[in-house]
Amino acid sequence: MTTLSSNLAQEFESIRRQALQNAWPVYQLFGLKMSSDYPFGSRLTQAQGEMELVFTCQETAPIAMAWNELEPVYTSIYRTKNNEPAWFLYQIEEYYVVHYTDSIDFYICRQTIIGHILNLELKDAYTMGILPTVLALWLEFQGIPCLHASAVVVNDHAIAFLADSGQGKSTLTTAFLQAGFPLLTDDKLPLDEKDGGIWARSGTPLIRFFPEVAEMLVDDHQELDLILPGFSKRIAHIEHDAQGHFCPVPMPLACIYILERNGMEDAKQKITFHLLPQREAVMELIRYDFTTRINAVLGFSVARLGFYSKMAASIPVKRLSYPTGYDCLPEVRNAILKDLDGLT
Repeated sequence: MTTLSSNLAQEFESIRRQALQNAWPVYQLFGLKMSSDYPFGSRLTQAQGEMELVFTCQETAPIAMAWNELEPVYTSIYRTKNNEPAWFLYQIEEYYVVHYTDSIDFYICRQTIIGHILNLELKDAYTMGILPTVLALWLEFQGIPCLHASAVVVNDHAIAFLADSGQGKSTLTTAFLQAGFPLLTDDKLPLDEKDGGIWARSGTPLIRFFPEVAEMLVDDHQELDLILPGFSKRIAHIEHDAQGHFCPVPMPLACIYILERNGMEDAKQKITFHLLPQREAVMELIRYDFTTRINAVLGFSVARLGFYSKMAASIPVKRLSYPTGYDCLPEVRNAILKDLDGLT
């Protein structure tokens, strides 16, 4: 074991010991029971039982690393304002480090995640904005697939919406919340195979909005926190900041819709559903896996292919084409509910 790896092992053990000795609160998110001393407050659902993961966010300097001497296993395709990669993933023996340029580092092992803030003025924004992404990575490291998707609960089943960022996942989810259907997760959807089916894990009671969408659910939407400094999206707590309900338990997955909004010039086009053949469905699921590129680098792709092949054989994956415009959302929601008749 290298000196660096040994130092990381000692830090992880120290944090886990503190969590046990000081009886840190336990929260439920992404199907996990996570013990943490971070002041989540009412933003996360509290849980009972033995912790599966420990998380803390330190204001002290992280273990010194000469980043320019380490070779990242993955470099983010997204760029900062200075045109630098937004983050890097490093692997140090059995440990991982997610290094966000000039903002925060996350040190990851099987039982513990430690955040080290590099900009203390933005501690809360970085922690709440980035932690869900890091948890999705952690799940993938444990062999739990995570789709870039939002999901709601209809008739005790999960209905998932897949789309690229900014293409309407949270907007359509909002339309379901307005009609009384609970939120299961926003943006990241972990999946399990159990009881002969595919189950969707519950995420967090938080939903991210573009300003014009936030106005639909929140009276004082301008008072909501920005998801990250410099971003226009805001974050709301369902049941505290916004209308709606949250489902804290996993649900069997009934159907997946890949969203395809028409352009404004096609606003009168009908709402259409197209069931994808199994082979095409598998390719779409792989494309929308939250860490597809990282899976390829770390050698997880074969396992994911097997999982999504089995999933596509039992869960309908449909392409949903619908008109652009907030006034069309109730009609789209009703069309989905009609499409689900007899399915759930």
